[in-house]
Amino acid sequence: MPVSFSLAGGWVVHHDLPGDIDLGRDDQGASTGADRAFTGGIQNAGIMDIGSTTVAGATKGDPNLPWPKDLYAWLKERPEFKPDPPQAITVGGRSATQIDADVSVPDGTKIELVCSKEPNCWLLDHNDRWRFVEVKDSDGSGVVWITNGIPAPGFDSYTQALDQLLGTLAFR
Repeated sequence: MPVSFSLAGGWVVHHDLPGDIDLGRDDQGASTGADRAFTGGIQNAGIMDIGSTTVAGATKGDPNLPWPKDLYAWLKERPEFKPDPPQAITVGGRSATQIDADVSVPDGTKIELVCSKEPNCWLLDHNDRWRFVEVKDSDGSGVVWITNGIPAPGFDSYTQALDQLLGTLAFR
C-alpha cells in the first residue's frame, strides 16, 4: 500500500526501506542524526507493510508469526501488554484502528516484538506506552504505524506529534 506524507513538526526519516520507514522526532533539543534514534528525548515512529511484518511468538524460543489478523486479541494475549479497547479512526481518508497499550516488563527483557523483512525490529525492553494504528484493505493487506514513549501524561505529546504526521498521510 504505497503512501506519502509530509515531515512536519520536527520529524526526520532515519531509513526508508521497502516495507519499512523509520522516523524520529527530537523533542528535547538533541541532534537529529540516526545515531540518536534510540536515546531519551527522541520519539520514534515506524510505518510498516503488514504483509512483510512479523511479530514475536508466544515465548522466546518460538518463531516469529505473520502480522496478526486481530491486533487487539494478540496484544491481550501477550502478558507484557495491557491494551486499551480499539478505536475506529480515519487516516488519509481510510478507516483505521488505533490501539494504545501500556507495557510492563521485568528489567533485562529484550524481545524483538515487531520486525520488518529488512530486518528492523521494534524492541520490547522497558516499561512504556505504545500506539498502534492499522490501516487495512479488505484483503488484510495494509500498513501499521507504531510509536512508543513514556507513560501518560508525557505520552500525550508523543501522540499529538504522531497525529500531526498522520494528518499528512495520503494513499497513492
